[in-house]
Amino acid sequence: MKNKGFTLIEMSLVMGIFLTLIGITFIGFLSLQQKSTLFANSSVLLADIQSQQIKAMAGDTETSNSASDFGVHFKNTSYTLFRGSSYLDQEPSNVQIDLETPLSFEEVDLPETAIVFSKGSGEVSGFSSDDSTLKVKNNESGEEILVKFNKYGTLISGE
Repeated sequence: MKNKGFTLIEMSLVMGIFLTLIGITFIGFLSLQQKSTLFANSSVLLADIQSQQIKAMAGDTETSNSASDFGVHFKNTSYTLFRGSSYLDQEPSNVQIDLETPLSFEEVDLPETAIVFSKGSGEVSGFSSDDSTLKVKNNESGEEILVKFNKYGTLISGE
């Protein structure tokens, strides 16, 4: 009498191929997630920078009687939105935003690690083409985005 079915070797082979395909797919999704974390956080950062510039241009007073400069100060794993011509650490109106865990700022090449927008014009205060870049890096994957600004605060490259 002949038995119908699969042998243990055949089942093991199929399971091995199946698990290999699942492993390859998982690795691809993990890489995609790391990229999306970097790009999503960079998009939020750029939107916050642009918002600070718009506040400076519009003369936003933020509960004050007069218009002011606005800026963004960068630390290793966070950035702070502030009001005024320079960053003051203990200012209660500052808003600190933390980057997601594997991300950090590398090579912040801005005067006093901040970008400040002049009231009215929205131009970058104290702009120097030598001091106009910052890099966001995913420390797990090694991927980076380089952000470069011109004197008008416009993003001129994002790699």
